[in-house]
Amino acid sequence: MAAEVTKDQRVVAWGRRGMGLVVVGLTVQLVATFHWTPATFVVSAALGIPLVLLGAAVFGLAVLRAPIKGEGS
Repeated sequence: MAAEVTKDQRVVAWGRRGMGLVVVGLTVQLVATFHWTPATFVVSAALGIPLVLLGAAVFGLAVLRAPIKGEGS
């Protein structure tokens, strides 16, 4: 039998994915600052910023879909 995934588990999983994207994006930007060249600037701008924005959007959607405590089950 396939295990059923509850809505709460999906919200947690998507929240973690969003936070992971934000952390990866910030890490790319932080690493680029230690060896600042035109190429690392492009990598930081082309990868870091979109990863942070995408991660924030995914995390925000996960938070909005999270059930409110005390709300009827």
